[in-house]
Amino acid sequence: MTTSKNLLLLACAVLFAGSVVTTSASTFTVVGANRTASLTNAIDGDMGSGNPNAADIAAELGLSSWVSRGNIAGASGTSAGGSDDLFTVTLTSGSWGGGDAAGTWAISSSFWATYGNAAISMHLGNGGGNPDHFSFLVDPNPATRLSGTWSYDLVTGTGGGLSNLRLWGTGAPRNDTPGVPDGGVTVAMLGLALAAVGLARRFSR
Repeated sequence: MTTSKNLLLLACAVLFAGSVVTTSASTFTVVGANRTASLTNAIDGDMGSGNPNAADIAAELGLSSWVSRGNIAGASGTSAGGSDDLFTVTLTSGSWGGGDAAGTWAISSSFWATYGNAAISMHLGNGGGNPDHFSFLVDPNPATRLSGTWSYDLVTGTGGGLSNLRLWGTGAPRNDTPGVPDGGVTVAMLGLALAAVGLARRFSR
C-alpha cells in the first residue's frame, strides 16, 4: 500500500512538473537615425514618415486591412494617460510633446474576441529628425498580449516630441483561450500519470 502511495505521489509530481507554462516579456526595440523606441510583448517593429495610417502599418508589419481601435494623445507638457475605445496608455516618466518618455499600454480583452492581430504605433512630432513614427506588432500569446510597457528616446536632433500612441487590429480572432495557455498539455499529462500508476500497481502485485 505504501509503495502504491509513493508511486501516486511520484506520478503527480511528474504531472505538475510537466504542466508548468512559463512566459517572459520580449522587448522589441527600433533604432532610427535620431530617435529610438521600444515596446515589451512585441515580436516585430519598424518605422516610417508622417502620422501612420493603415497602409503604413501594413507596409511595415505585414498583413492588411488594419483598423484603428484607440488613439491616445495628451496635451503637450502634461503626463496624464488615457483610454480610447479598446486601448489604454499611461505615462510613468516624461510628458506629451517631450523627447523622452515611457509608460504602459493595455489592450481590452474584448479586442481579441474581434481581432487576431494587434499593432501599436507611436507618432512623434514631424521634422527635425527621423523617423516620424514607430510601429510594433504585439505578441498574440494569450499570456502577454493584454499589456506591456513602452519607451521613447530622442537621441539627437530637434522636434520629435511624443504625439500619440494608437492601437490597430486586423484578422479573425484566434482560436485560443486566455488562462489555458498549455493547449491541453495538462490533460495529456494527467492521462499519462494515471496510466503509469496503473502499470505500477500491476507490477507491485
